[in-house]
Amino acid sequence: MRVAIPIWNGRVSPVMDTSRKIMLVDFDESERGKRQILDLSGQNPHEVTVMLESQEADVLICGAISAQLETQLRAMNIKVYPWICGNVELILAAFSRGALDNDELRLPGCRGRGRGRGRRRRYRVQRNMNKYRDDT
Repeated sequence: MRVAIPIWNGRVSPVMDTSRKIMLVDFDESERGKRQILDLSGQNPHEVTVMLESQEADVLICGAISAQLETQLRAMNIKVYPWICGNVELILAAFSRGALDNDELRLPGCRGRGRGRGRRRRYRVQRNMNKYRDDT
């Protein structure tokens, strides 16, 4: 299994779409093996997806990611674990144990599923505002 992690200063890059480097790590029977760092400078998100597909990445562990990029990666059968932060070694250890769902590894403010939470909140506010509207 090949895992891709966008990196910045030894940590998971906070935003996948603007990352300049990505680390590819080969896992063999829960052991971390060969590592490779690729330069993403000057590549647009589509070029990044093509590169990850050509490198045969199976998993992407990242921080924030745009919905469009996440959708493209999932369409290429790359499993995406978004909203993750922390030291790369800690994240790799958590991944090998199957413990990436730990709240301590989440970006601040990204509990639960992440996407869509604001939309439901906005709908609730709008519904409540309509309740008190004066229709005269």
